[in-house]
Amino acid sequence: MNKKGGITDLFIFLIAIFSFVAIIGILMAVFSQTNEKLMEQAPSLQKSVPVTLMNVSVLMENTIGKSIASYDVLSWITILIFFGMILNILISSALIKTNPFWIMGYVFVTAIAVIVSAQISNIYETIYQLPQISEGFADLMSMSWLMLQLPVIITVVGLLAGLLLFINIDWGNS
Repeated sequence: MNKKGGITDLFIFLIAIFSFVAIIGILMAVFSQTNEKLMEQAPSLQKSVPVTLMNVSVLMENTIGKSIASYDVLSWITILIFFGMILNILISSALIKTNPFWIMGYVFVTAIAVIVSAQISNIYETIYQLPQISEGFADLMSMSWLMLQLPVIITVVGLLAGLLLFINIDWGNS
């Protein structure tokens, strides 16, 4: 079993949550803009479809429109993944027995994670404010707030995980 997982958990959390939220926001923006452009082109597309077939705008609304509406659940999924990963970090830290020698190393790694999280939060804010894709991030308001508060969250999670990690100190007694 890998007993060093508690140290790298914060970085895995940072990379995974940033990637997931950024990809979801960009995809939501792309799909929404694609739907708008297709709906604008519906009258010209209707002219190329034989009269006996269904109305193109109704067809688009029943297919693409419903898939766009189903993306609303992604805002809740990102929040669940965010808190699930935090819970995973805390539980795995509580279950790992460690040597007290690693306390200073853990503090150093947590400090680096806080610095990196500040950069990731700034990068997310830059992406979030781009006018081309800001529409996709509009549905992720609560997740965006959490991403902008990432340095504070990483500090709290890092301190709690460190506390849980070093409560179970392995003193070498079997």
